[in-house]
Amino acid sequence: MKLTFSWLKEYLDSNASLEQICQKLTDIGLEVENVEDESKIYKEFSVAQIISAKPHPDSKKLKICQVQTFLQEDPLQVICGAKNAREGIKVAFAKIGSVIPANQMVIKKAKIAGFTSNGMLCSQSELNLGGDDEGIIEIDNKWPLGTKISEVYNINEAIID
Repeated sequence: MKLTFSWLKEYLDSNASLEQICQKLTDIGLEVENVEDESKIYKEFSVAQIISAKPHPDSKKLKICQVQTFLQEDPLQVICGAKNAREGIKVAFAKIGSVIPANQMVIKKAKIAGFTSNGMLCSQSELNLGGDDEGIIEIDNKWPLGTKISEVYNINEAIID
């Protein structure tokens, strides 16, 4: 049986953590096979904004984007091949060290076609949030920079199996 941590907490008068509740379930004879905490999967992905998107001088598909994140005052340079990458939109940003859920690729500072890229702008399919891989995720302007993608998509739930 699968149940969410929030649903279980509706019936428990406790401030115990997810780990403590799972241990207690095991202690009373209910085997907890797995806990999938979606907020941990998406903890490294946040809302950022493309400040500028210029064509790459040596590639028809790539753009050199300046991306404002919550991490620092100065924009980061990110090389992006998405058709919809353009100035002014808010996007899903993967910082260096993030692990892409769809393929487990670790984001590293890299040279792409001769230019340094300091992160990645993500599509729905790369984050396992839908099948759309035609471009990067465009996020509503109501979300401030730095908002976790798990909050934008309301996927902060732990699922106990």
